[in-house]
Amino acid sequence: MNKSSKSVLSALIAVIGLAVGWGCLAKDSEPAPSVALAQAAPAKQPPVAVPAVPAIAQPAATPAATATTAKPETTAQPDPLEVEIRSVVADFVKAFDAGDAAKLTAHFVESGEIIDEEGNQYQGTDEVKQLFSAFFLKFPGAKIMIDVESVRLVAPNVAIEEGTRVITGKEAQDQAQVRYSTVRTKHDGRWVIASLREFSADPAPAATDYLAGLEWMIGDWVNEGSDAVVKLKYSWSEDKNFILADLDIQKAGQAAMKCQQRIGWDPAQQKIRSWLFDSDGGFSEGIWTAGDDLWVVKSTATLPNGQTGSATITYSHSEPNRFEIKGTQRVVGDALEPDFEVKVVRKPPTAKP
Repeated sequence: MNKSSKSVLSALIAVIGLAVGWGCLAKDSEPAPSVALAQAAPAKQPPVAVPAVPAIAQPAATPAATATTAKPETTAQPDPLEVEIRSVVADFVKAFDAGDAAKLTAHFVESGEIIDEEGNQYQGTDEVKQLFSAFFLKFPGAKIMIDVESVRLVAPNVAIEEGTRVITGKEAQDQAQVRYSTVRTKHDGRWVIASLREFSADPAPAATDYLAGLEWMIGDWVNEGSDAVVKLKYSWSEDKNFILADLDIQKAGQAAMKCQQRIGWDPAQQKIRSWLFDSDGGFSEGIWTAGDDLWVVKSTATLPNGQTGSATITYSHSEPNRFEIKGTQRVVGDALEPDFEVKVVRKPPTAKP
């Protein structure tokens, strides 16, 4: 391979290794309105440890016999307070799933209140019932599930319940999640709600969310130059935590180089990073910074001969089926390499026979 060909191939390898943008998943669906529903589907309660009862030694059968005693098995007993409250929670869930505002309101004391995550207060059973009725009118068929994380007695007949609740609409992807804290009082032998407060509980973004802005890359791409054909294939990993890329460079119909790349979210550095390995034994790593309609990638690489290199790659995607990458500040060892510019187009689907 001549020097010119190697220069083009090196540039193309840099493209796949360094040029990927950063983006976040936009949530387009309208969240369910805030309704402070402090109840939840009963969560599995961890066993409560009970101290073992000391074993009572048995008399020896004969002077030569050695008495052995076995500690009786103990069964962990659930906290009675939690059992009572979880039973009430289960009733609340049934009423909510049935869309019964009257039964839900019966879970509150007459002066009970709901304070949502935005600070809106609904005081008294009349306002509470109106709140539930309006919710079910707007979101018929909604279901609730809450994880009761803790229950503790703070005074005689006064308990605090804390956890997380999730309301799901008719479409499974329409969900609203909040944390909650409920003050309950025991009235006529039943734990009812005196005050319920909700707090924002947006789930932390997953790795997939950070990479969702790159989903347009998924598919097959090609660059056909005068000296080589470069084929790119991007796909999601099975768990969708990474974008995987395969690079196949061919010259005169023969394989010249193959590379594999993995693009993912680095939670420690709070940046998107990529790792690339080529068939010659070289490897590189890139870190992305977002810009206006472009991404700037700082890359470091180790060549098969042990030399190190670095580059700045600017990636732009101005058209749906085309992207362009420019490489600058390319250094290998102590030598400054020339800049490059590569245009890649989406490979059209193969025609069916």
